[in-house]
Amino acid sequence: MKNRLSFSKLVFVLALGFNALHCFAQTQAPLLTYRASAANLNRILETKLDITFSFPKQILYGKALLGIQPNVKAANYIELDAKGMIFRKVEMHTGKSKKQLHYTANDKQLRVSLDRVYEPSEKYWLYIEYETNPASASGDWQSALHFINPNGDQKGTPTQIWTSGQPENNSSWFPTIDKPNQKIKQEISITVPAKFKTLSNGQLSIQKTLPGGLRKDTWKMDLPHAPYLFMFAVGEFSIVKDYWKGKEVSYYVEPQFAPDQAALRAAFPNTVEAIDYFSNLLGVTYPWNKYSQIKLRDFSGAMENTTATAFNEDKQGSSRELMDHNYQSGHIHELFHQWFGNYVTAESWANICLNESFADLSEIIWAEYKFGTDVAGDHLLKGMRGYLADEDGWNKKLVRYDYEKPQEVFDGISYQKGGRILNMLRIYLGNEVFYKGLNFYLRRNANKSAEVHDLRLALEDASGMDLNWFFNQWFFGSGHPELDINYGFEARNKQYFVVIKQLQKDRLFKIPIAIDVYTKAGKSSRQIWLTKATDTIKLEGTEKPLLINVDAQKALIAKKTDHKNLSQFTFQYFNAPLFQDRYEAVDAAKDQQDSLAGRTILIAALHDKFYSIRTLAINSLNFKNAIFLNSILPDLLRIAGSDPNHSTRAAAIQKLGGLKDKKYLELFSSLLSSKSYLVKGEALDAIGRIDPQQQFELAKANQAGSKGKLQQVILQSYMNLGNEAQWTYVYDAYTNGNSPVQYAFSRQLADFIKKIKNPSYATAGILAIKEMVIQQKNRSIAPRVILFLNEIKPYKEKLKDTASVEAIEQSISAINLFIQ
Repeated sequence: MKNRLSFSKLVFVLALGFNALHCFAQTQAPLLTYRASAANLNRILETKLDITFSFPKQILYGKALLGIQPNVKAANYIELDAKGMIFRKVEMHTGKSKKQLHYTANDKQLRVSLDRVYEPSEKYWLYIEYETNPASASGDWQSALHFINPNGDQKGTPTQIWTSGQPENNSSWFPTIDKPNQKIKQEISITVPAKFKTLSNGQLSIQKTLPGGLRKDTWKMDLPHAPYLFMFAVGEFSIVKDYWKGKEVSYYVEPQFAPDQAALRAAFPNTVEAIDYFSNLLGVTYPWNKYSQIKLRDFSGAMENTTATAFNEDKQGSSRELMDHNYQSGHIHELFHQWFGNYVTAESWANICLNESFADLSEIIWAEYKFGTDVAGDHLLKGMRGYLADEDGWNKKLVRYDYEKPQEVFDGISYQKGGRILNMLRIYLGNEVFYKGLNFYLRRNANKSAEVHDLRLALEDASGMDLNWFFNQWFFGSGHPELDINYGFEARNKQYFVVIKQLQKDRLFKIPIAIDVYTKAGKSSRQIWLTKATDTIKLEGTEKPLLINVDAQKALIAKKTDHKNLSQFTFQYFNAPLFQDRYEAVDAAKDQQDSLAGRTILIAALHDKFYSIRTLAINSLNFKNAIFLNSILPDLLRIAGSDPNHSTRAAAIQKLGGLKDKKYLELFSSLLSSKSYLVKGEALDAIGRIDPQQQFELAKANQAGSKGKLQQVILQSYMNLGNEAQWTYVYDAYTNGNSPVQYAFSRQLADFIKKIKNPSYATAGILAIKEMVIQQKNRSIAPRVILFLNEIKPYKEKLKDTASVEAIEQSISAINLFIQ
């Protein structure tokens, strides 16, 4: 940390001399579409909702009381976003008096004629009774409202209702102005059967028992937030509570997972510590009155609803299941949104980087603080490589005003690239200045919306520097530099130099970059600016450097071709400080395993202190050189048998399994005693490569309680060699809502059904495949599923299994009706 701070301060001082440097013009095509921030003509100050449900009909019945005030000029009408709603009553409420109002509505909006003209200083209360359901969604919008297993007839799937409002879907369950630059206080009363628990934004202020086995929960938010962040969830949950400075920090999980407290906290690790860390780091105390995290079935990803973050059911399991996971950062990402996105909200979807890029940055910051620079570097590099691998995103700007639909901006540019742009800015300014600027930004825009220029101005005030060049280049420009790095020696002057060419065709980048030079005397660091198509950096001294490490902090977003030789990469592996330094060396060595230097790097990497490097080395081994193979087998056997990281052990087992050598059967069999489902699964898979029949017998011995990779391998073995005796296990795994195997194994299940002679089994399997499409609302896979079902049909016709043939025909008809 001290080295990073000293480097950043040096860059800061150096940059003062470069303020006059030319900021290269960008060639920009005219915008075909301009998505401006929504006109803020009216403000909804308060929203009070009272909602009930019909589970069988999947209908929400709502009563909404909206406190509204004209924002700019007097108005005698109001237009609200209200998607797919049926309206029962629209009234003006003034004290105890109620006045019915005239309104018109279409599939997306409600226009209400007010009883008189209201001035900007006047607040009025609009009352609306309505009903809505997810089926009302059209091709133009999605419903935020989801009923999960409402009739309780789906095996292994709990009954739940939940919402997910981003970007502008919450107006499908309550009328509002569904734009991110609205800030609204809220109160939500939810009536449910008493067996269910509820969660919403803010605090649970009132619980009231009602006749008929019902209960009404009222949740209240005293601070305003954007309408897309409103949420509620209903279901049977166990609630475990922690506290941070008197504020409740709660975890909502399905009851079967609550007894394993270690697993529960492993699913949301270090939440209380992270709240404390970010509060201190930003100088802005966690702004809300509580924080809850909830696991929901069939939820897509995660959503940072204010005070109540929702996650899908992934990583909801036992301690044994969670032990196979490495660095988990999703809950950190969503927590950071409570400041960046919720407390201060991007005023338009074009500025979504103010929400998502910061949340992505938080994953790097937290890894660095909690787990060290190797974990942070690994996470940083994965996101960088993900961005560089997606060439379709290279022409997209971070701030985009030309999207067609808001969903388009939620991509790898706003997340991975944006997070790494902010990380570059952090490195450039230094931590002290960077976080001072973030504090200015948060305090100035508290409980309001902001645009990217607000961030720039805050950082300029904190740094005393003009940052337009950086924002124009990285926030309002697209692409990245493509650097070709060469090294040379000038004999006449006995001077070494580095030549860096920018090869990208559209424009030049202005790049502050760090170079570390290693000689026998030690390491020296320097900061230089790249500003030309070709920059030549001359190095002082006549001693040949052992290594010239360009982009020494590994922060630059760039595609780099670095012409170091393998001896230089060897020195880099053993002497440069960062994870990325060692990664680059191993990556260079993987294609040069016939050389001594390449083998030296790979052998050292098998002993690396960090699991990701060890795993990379294992996956890089090609085994073409028999002598090299024999020299590293002891390391592979050691790693397979006892490495502390389960993913690294699994990689070694997989590599050994690829040899298909019977002498390793004893090792693989012994590894079936591991507690790790990943290790056991890879061991069983390796056995199957050598002896499928032995794998099949061992699968039967290990099927009880199998999860994850182990369950997948058992299923594969059963569907390859099994029969009716294995049907129950296969069917239960496929139809169990707790199991993630449906999408992956529909093809294999269809093939298995072809072999099944029992008509009741075959029919049940056919219907399960059909239900996977319809109940899970998985339209994308529907055409392939129809193909699978048609392939089963001739086999059942040959067996004269009319029940199965009829089930196939009915299932195909149902799927076709569903996707129409």
